[in-house]
Amino acid sequence: MLSKILKASMGGLLIAGILAGCSSGSDDKDKQPVQKEEKKQETPNKEEQKKAQETSNKKQNAVDKSADVKSDEALTKEIEKEKGVSQANLIVTKDSGGYVMVDVIADADLKKDEAKKLSETYAKKVKDKYKDETVDVQVHQNDKILAQTTLKKKEK
Repeated sequence: MLSKILKASMGGLLIAGILAGCSSGSDDKDKQPVQKEEKKQETPNKEEQKKAQETSNKKQNAVDKSADVKSDEALTKEIEKEKGVSQANLIVTKDSGGYVMVDVIADADLKKDEAKKLSETYAKKVKDKYKDETVDVQVHQNDKILAQTTLKKKEK
């Protein structure tokens, strides 16, 4: 009886050993380099990322605007001094053939007709300074556009 139990135990150990030997073989070693290669592909270096972004931008016809964008601090400060204005932002860009965008954030008490007058006044003033650009002035209040005036550039 003892020999039967011993034989059964030895047989079980033999099978377990065979299975363990098969599972810890070369298959694991083959998987490890693949995982390392996959990790390398997931984290490209900065140069590869930059090239990929440039390629993506070209496909989407996107333009790096940082070099072509400037602001006009003097006009911005002048607009911010107006009654009913809490903040202004003026951006000049060569994008689309030349564009000046003015965003004015109005105080809560500024009325719609005052906002319209403000947008028209500064659209003309900005256009006098930037004759070759399209000028767009928007007056916002509570995330809504109260008034907008656009003066297009003259076609040559």
